Amino acid sequence: MQVARPLDSPQHGSRVTSSLPRFWERPAGRRRSRLALLLAVLATLAGASAGWSYLPVSYQGRVLDVDGRPVGGAVVQLWAGLRLDGTAAGNAGGRWSVSGGHRIDAHQLLATAPGYLPLSRPDPGEGSLRLVLHRLPDLEGKVVDETGAGLAGAFLVLTQPGSPSEWSARSAENGSFQLDGFLQPGTYQVQVSAPEHDGYVTTVDLQADGRFKIKPVLPRQLGTLELNTVPAGLAPLLDGKPLPGCDVTPCSVNIAIGSHVLSVTNDLYVPWSQTLVVGDHQSLPVTTTLVRKTGTLQLDAPAAGEVWIDGSQVSNGSWSGALPTGSHSVAYRSATTWPQTTSVEIGWKQQTRVGLGAVPAIVPGDQAAFLAGLDAYLRSTGGQFGIYFLDLKTGSEFGYHQDDLMEAASDIKIPVALYVFHQVEANAVKWDDKVTLEAEDFMGGTGLLQGSASAGDQFSYWDLLTLLIEQSDNTAWRTLQRVLGADTIDAYAASIGAPDCHQVDDNCTAHESGLMLARLYRGQLLNRADTATLLTVFESTVFDDRINYYLGGLTVAHKTGADGGVMNDVGIVYAAGGPFLVSVYSQTGGGTVQPIRDVARAAYRYFRG
Repeated sequence: MQVARPLDSPQHGSRVTSSLPRFWERPAGRRRSRLALLLAVLATLAGASAGWSYLPVSYQGRVLDVDGRPVGGAVVQLWAGLRLDGTAAGNAGGRWSVSGGHRIDAHQLLATAPGYLPLSRPDPGEGSLRLVLHRLPDLEGKVVDETGAGLAGAFLVLTQPGSPSEWSARSAENGSFQLDGFLQPGTYQVQVSAPEHDGYVTTVDLQADGRFKIKPVLPRQLGTLELNTVPAGLAPLLDGKPLPGCDVTPCSVNIAIGSHVLSVTNDLYVPWSQTLVVGDHQSLPVTTTLVRKTGTLQLDAPAAGEVWIDGSQVSNGSWSGALPTGSHSVAYRSATTWPQTTSVEIGWKQQTRVGLGAVPAIVPGDQAAFLAGLDAYLRSTGGQFGIYFLDLKTGSEFGYHQDDLMEAASDIKIPVALYVFHQVEANAVKWDDKVTLEAEDFMGGTGLLQGSASAGDQFSYWDLLTLLIEQSDNTAWRTLQRVLGADTIDAYAASIGAPDCHQVDDNCTAHESGLMLARLYRGQLLNRADTATLLTVFESTVFDDRINYYLGGLTVAHKTGADGGVMNDVGIVYAAGGPFLVSVYSQTGGGTVQPIRDVARAAYRYFRG
């Protein structure tokens, strides 16, 4: 744009001065015509200058952020000196265009947008303009406690050194917060607080276009609860909810300061509660003894029998008393009837009455009735059973699943003992021959050798045989298996009527185990002296809690077996009217020996009245 210069400018002055002498020397007519022409030119130039001063001006362009993305909603103002000459609003693509009248003063553009720093552009120049705005800094994060859990409602305050202004916010439900679009670049102190939590203070330096993250950690103000209950293993509640970190007692946990209600409520114990006031860093020991919920049980039973509750005899005949709430097993037993078992549910502060004793009597010699009673009893007990009976005086025999293959447990040692005697009689070994223990012979479970002997120790065949039967020593069994051969022992067992008895698999049947003892008793396996000796060893076993239990001190030559839920006993009962054999294999969930006791007493009643 051109602007007319004043007449007293140096350039115009020089031209006028140099032309005046010639001008006045010309004729008057010519002077007047030329002066008129000059005045016309000067008037034209003055008019043009006045018109140029008010011609409109325009600017256009785009408003972008530092990443080159359009800034929608921007406002661009055109200023001439101190006067606002025009305003334009940018579109979604950041494009704008502004116009205004020309002023002698210089132009400048001012661009603003929400969330951005303003931009001043002096002397814009011509062409399409690119105005780049810098975004105000963002501050965001998540307030957590020392466990990493989000902290809702935490109060954040931002201040700047030397400034009275402050900015604040609260964290959301998950502990998150965000301050964006209003913080100016600069250094801020951030303070975070929440009830019952330690505070947090930090300094952040916020810069334009920056996104800054912090993670304030506000440790809970805690005390320590040392909780013990009698009995242990209970699940406590704090303020009606499970106590974090304490699934069951005893436990030591941190809890928030303040007032709380600690309680224990379940089906077994009388509800208990206690109010606690916990201070910061206070250790609070609490020990309580819970009172068991009880009800009353009345059992009516014949005086001749035994009343059992939960596996223990409580009386002969009727009984009444308090029992803990819940389910209880109740049984009635006598020497002349099959056991009666039932389950009773005891309610809190409730009275329950049950009649017992209305069960079938055991009729001596009535095999059909005996088996029916046996079946009913074992079905009520639950589990798997294989049972074989033999009257060694008359030869009468029968059974209950006696040929079912089951785990023999330590009754697999019967054919081992018989085979050792067989080898001695065949002069293949001698009783005083020594056997050296090896490391692989040692086995846990029953027996003395596992805790008293070492690899390299030597024992005679007689020592190993007596340990095998009297103590049911597993290390003695493994040693004899190794030196005699498991397959050889199995072959011998098959030859004497027990083909299903296998050492490695530890399987056999109640029938075959009983037959081996019966053949021993009848002298069909060993000479008379060895038969008597081995039967005496079987009589000397230390485990007399099964067949012997109800038989009043009768001599029993037997071998027991046990492995988890497996409970077995195979034996010859020397009764006054003649010996009889009982072989019981059982597997129950609880591994109880009571069915063996009951079956042995019933067999005595059946065989010997």
